Amino acid sequence: MPNSNWILRFPAIILLTSLVGCETKPPPTLADDGGFQLIYKISENEQKLSEAKILQHIDDRLQNYAQVSAHAHYGADKTVIVDLPAADDEQQQLCQKILSQPARIGLRIIADPTIDVPLFAVADQSDAPSVTTPAGENAIWTAIDQKLDLKAGMSTRDFGGVAHALLIQQQDDIHGQHFLSFQIASDPNMGLGIEFAMTPAGAKHLRRLTQANLQRRLAIVFENKIISAPTIQATIGERGIITGRFTQAEVEQLVETGELAKHGEIPQLVLISSKKVE
Repeated sequence: MPNSNWILRFPAIILLTSLVGCETKPPPTLADDGGFQLIYKISENEQKLSEAKILQHIDDRLQNYAQVSAHAHYGADKTVIVDLPAADDEQQQLCQKILSQPARIGLRIIADPTIDVPLFAVADQSDAPSVTTPAGENAIWTAIDQKLDLKAGMSTRDFGGVAHALLIQQQDDIHGQHFLSFQIASDPNMGLGIEFAMTPAGAKHLRRLTQANLQRRLAIVFENKIISAPTIQATIGERGIITGRFTQAEVEQLVETGELAKHGEIPQLVLISSKKVE
């Protein structure tokens, strides 16, 4: 019997030791660990994101790129309060930089007046930036990067002296969360570009979008500006390359924007105050 008792007790002691050793440390808080608190107001919410989605995107982005345990929540007058417990000066400055970029990226089909006749019939009767047909088709005028010669073969309209193209809004539009990765690409003939890979869901959307729109132009939109408009020559799925007249600094910025967009687009935020909590 003594031996039997030892056999029963020994595993119990090991289990208790294991549990104590694996005890998790509670997440830091401003009250216990200090840090910073950033207060923002939302100036634009073009994607009409829900309040919960905005907060989740902010937390995800900061945790992935600033390595801080951020906690975003709403304050008075719909301000967005971002708690950065245990963050130092360098981390809070990085967080401010990250939140200053809405990081919008998208792929959309450019409307063609010879094909999308109902859209242009409505657009011709209105100066509004968005267009909706009686049948429920939607499109939006989007600015073209002024340094690119993208207007050839494209129906455009000037808003504030800037040329805009009409982009169709549809179910298979590609957004930030559909992308898996971005990296700088270099081609002897095409110059610098951005190579992208898609998530499985993103590849499915892109395959349907390109297959249904062969020989039409695809707008590549960064931060609400068309930076490239290639013609779809074949069905695209898992990966592709965005080319244009990019400088090294521009492709680096585009890759950074794309990486941020993977974790969710956020509205345009304006910093009201930043305070250190001891």
